[in-house]
Parts: sequence; structure tokens; C-alpha cells
Amino acid sequence: MRKALLPALAAALAAGCGALRTQVRYSPARPVYALAPARLAKVASISFKDSSRGFESAGAGVMLARPFFDTFRDAAREQLAALGVTASGGAGAAVELDLKHAELKRGQGLIAELSATVAYTLRARLPDGASCTQDVTGWASRRDTLAGSPAAQTLEDALGKALDNLGPAVADSCLYSPAPAPGGSGLKIVAPSRGRIDGKLLAVAVGVGRYRDAALAAPSAAEDARAFAAAAKAELGAAGDRVFLLTDADATLADLNKTLGRLIGDRVALDGRVVVYFAGRTARDSRGAVLLPYDADPAYPAETGYPLERLYEELGRLPARVTLVLDAGTIGALPRAPKNLTVLSGAGVTKALLADLRAGNGDLDAAVAAARGKEAR
Repeated sequence: MRKALLPALAAALAAGCGALRTQVRYSPARPVYALAPARLAKVASISFKDSSRGFESAGAGVMLARPFFDTFRDAAREQLAALGVTASGGAGAAVELDLKHAELKRGQGLIAELSATVAYTLRARLPDGASCTQDVTGWASRRDTLAGSPAAQTLEDALGKALDNLGPAVADSCLYSPAPAPGGSGLKIVAPSRGRIDGKLLAVAVGVGRYRDAALAAPSAAEDARAFAAAAKAELGAAGDRVFLLTDADATLADLNKTLGRLIGDRVALDGRVVVYFAGRTARDSRGAVLLPYDADPAYPAETGYPLERLYEELGRLPARVTLVLDAGTIGALPRAPKNLTVLSGAGVTKALLADLRAGNGDLDAAVAAARGKEAR
């Protein structure tokens, strides 16, 4: 009887808290995404549109003190100005931001998970008639401890991520002239494809061929990751800064923690597609397979590696379809995959997958199925 009352009690408490009107605030990222002013098109007008069904609160019991669209419009205008995108009148591009979705959900139980999504579309039309569209999403989650204002904070986090992603969206749009190929070291952003662009696709490629412990060397792993990142652009149509590449010394445990956890969660598009690729060495501990980053100690995989089970959990929480490709030799039994996750695993799967992508005109699902069939034979 007591267990049966818990969900009802939690819902009542949430609804009671929601009787207080909540103020949503926007805190822009610092530093703001850097755009080169010389590459920005002149903007004649900026407008805002609300195509959403209004703010939706599913089980969270939240009432907003101000219409969410008004908060979004003012925050977006502030972020555009910080990026250097301002309307000057006269001849120039017409820019529109269209709010598509704003939702806050609460799971069941006294200590439930809150998740928030804010999605909008950036549209631009240039004086010569050319136009472009970029879909942008911010998603956040946290535990509702019934202390403080976690619901409002979750919605603020999602709004912040959505608008922090406005800079990359502008950089991928027709408002911004093509940037030169990136240089330097660390996390590398792959230049955008010149063909079709899928603004909802996010790809991460990790390849560790050279390890700090030379005995772990995995020949061709870094090269394979580079080839996969290039295919994400050319074959899958991934846009500009939505393809990330980490290789060798730039793929430490800290890099994997940041990229496979926080970065993907920050940049994922609602109902979009995420592709994660890993080539390198693995080990096993008491919980199962562990991906080994550049600085791993194979004698202590639990402490210095990235557990595959944890990766499954991270990817399973995303509001998107996810494909995970593991070219890492014999991994052993794989964890049970979440409903949104498709896994392709096996030594040497990269070559077959890339060939099938080219043959299938960028159909990732068909390429994965074909590669699986070849592995089975």
C-alpha cells in the first residue's frame, strides 16, 4: 500500500510546488562562440516566430511567470547581438528564429528525473534569393530532490544550451562564409560538407593508435577514425562543427569524459541522429568491457578506462537515435542496448561500413545492416 502511494504523493508534491509561478532566466555562455565578423553576411532584419504549442509541463507542475516565448525571444536577441548578428536595415539578409518546442517533463517517484527540451529553427534568406535553415536544440536533465527549484533550473539549462548552440548554427548557415580548414591540436572540428547537410546529425569519431603505453599500439585506429569522420561529412551530410575527431594523444580519458558525456548531451538535436565511432584497444573488468583511451593503464581498466556500460547509459538518455560503431577487436559480451541505440561491433568493421555507406548513398541504417551481414558470414 505504501509503495502504491509514492507516485501519487510525488505528483501531488510536484503540483503543489508548481502553484508558485516560476521565473526562467537565461545565462549566456562565457566566452560566447567566436564568429569572424568579416565572414558574417550583412543582416537587414531579425524576426521571431512562435510555432510551438506553448510551454508544455508534463508532470512537473510548473507555471511560468512570463510566457516562455517572450523569454526565448529576448534571450535569443541578446545572444545574436553577442555573436555580432544585428539588424542594420537596408539591403541584407532576413533572419528568423522560430520557436518549435519547449517542454519540461518529470518522471515518477519522490526523487525523479527532470528533463527539458528547447528546440527552434534558424532561417535566413539572402538578397540574392539563397536561403538556408538550421534546426537547433538544447536538452538538459537533473534529479528532482524536491529541494530548491530543480524544475526551473532544468528548463534554464535547456534554454541556455539551445542558445549557446546558436553560434555554431550561424557558422553552419548561409549567413557565414566557409571557414578555412582547422589546425592545431586537441578536439578537432571537421570542416562542413559541400553537399547536402543534415543539421540534426552529430558525429564523434575516436581513434587511438598510439598509446602512452606503447605495448597497446593499435595500428590504423587513428587513420580509421579520420576516415570515418570524413565519411560523416561526405556520405552522411553532417554539418560543420557537428563532426568531432579525437585521435591518439588527443583522446585521453578526460577528453572522452568531456566529449562522450557533456559535449554530446549539449549538442544533440531533438529527434535527431547521433553516430559515435571508436577504434582502439579495450579491456575487461568486473563490470564488462572498457574502452581504453590514450593514457590508459591496462592493469587498472576500471580506474583509467571508459566503461562501455557507462557509454550505453549516456547514449541511452539522449532524445535521438544513436548508432555506436566499435572497431576494437574482441570485446566479448555487450551490455543490453537501450531502445534508441544500434551497435555495430567487430574487428575491422570500418572498411566494410565505409564501403557500404558509399554504395548506399549515405544510408547509415542500410550500411550497418550490410556490415553486420558480412560479419555474420
